[in-house]
Amino acid sequence: MFLCHGGVAGPRKATLQFLNEVGSDSELALEQVGADPRRIAGASIVLLSCETGRVGDWIHRAAGLAGAFLASGARQIIAPLWAVPLGGALLVGRAVLEALTQGGDPSLALHALQRQQSQGGGATSRHFGRAWALKAFVHWVA
Repeated sequence: MFLCHGGVAGPRKATLQFLNEVGSDSELALEQVGADPRRIAGASIVLLSCETGRVGDWIHRAAGLAGAFLASGARQIIAPLWAVPLGGALLVGRAVLEALTQGGDPSLALHALQRQQSQGGGATSRHFGRAWALKAFVHWVA
């Protein structure tokens, strides 16, 4: 599970931005993802970082970070299509991690969370913002 900033400048230009052990910026670029596919093979990847679920303009071919993880052998990816605030990302991370540790389906956990936030909480702008942020998350399965 990655909780960090992410960016997509095009279908072949995507990065995850981290802080390294000394607090300096460090990036994981698209080409680094596939450098050693053994690390990724069969993994469930949860990207709690902005736009990292975007895969490009082609329906038949995944690109971007999600596509790179899938092409490197990941079993499934959960990631947002657009920018999301930390609170929404944490909700998704907790729900998906709970589902995975209990042998459940992360798609069902994500859908239940999205439905719950859409139906409850009142008509405040904060509620609508969180519900919109949760809708950003998609589940890609290899």
